[in-house]
Amino acid sequence: MIYYGHGGFNFDDLYTMPVYLRNFYLKLMIDTKKKEKEEQEKANKGESAPSSKKQSYGPAVNRIPKG
Repeated sequence: MIYYGHGGFNFDDLYTMPVYLRNFYLKLMIDTKKKEKEEQEKANKGESAPSSKKQSYGPAVNRIPKG
């Protein structure tokens, strides 16, 4: 929880925290990570991005213009 808490907790905080609060924050963190994973999977599949059908181009380095 120290690592995934993004600086919200340190060792002393977690060590002295009551167990019911640790469980609460752990469940909250697990739910958040599951939602993040689902959103990432949606983005990888292209479901949430309607503009994913557009052709993407790389950088215009050494590109010879057509015409």
